[in-house]
Amino acid sequence: MGALNPLQTCAMARGLELSQITTYACAVTSGPVRRTDEGGPQRVTMPVVQVLDLLLAEPARDDWFALEICRRIRLGSGSVVEILFRLQKWGWVTSRWEDASDAHRQGRPRRRFYQLTGHGAAAAREIMRERFPGLTRWASGGAPT
Repeated sequence: MGALNPLQTCAMARGLELSQITTYACAVTSGPVRRTDEGGPQRVTMPVVQVLDLLLAEPARDDWFALEICRRIRLGSGSVVEILFRLQKWGWVTSRWEDASDAHRQGRPRRRFYQLTGHGAAAAREIMRERFPGLTRWASGGAPT
């Protein structure tokens, strides 16, 4: 038998078997599987869920920017920017550059603003309902309650 990772070692110390650990890990990390030709994710990871949850909190907002998202959900900028690029590729968000004069007046670089599309909001709500079926916040077709 190969070396155990820290999760396996901790679980075995608590009397869990490897099959229980694997089943739990798969349940936690696996999300809905989709075909990539649908214009969406093949797998939905927790960081993607976090970004979608934040965007769905204010679906009409058109000035989300990566650094603000990073601060709100406490993920690194590399992860958030990659997720936003993927969401844009799928047509779930649109983006636009901030006016350079506004940024210059505030003494900072321009920001790229993101907004959830109608298609993206519907797809994100569906993922949330599938991923968290008992959560009433995503039960309706509208914004979270």
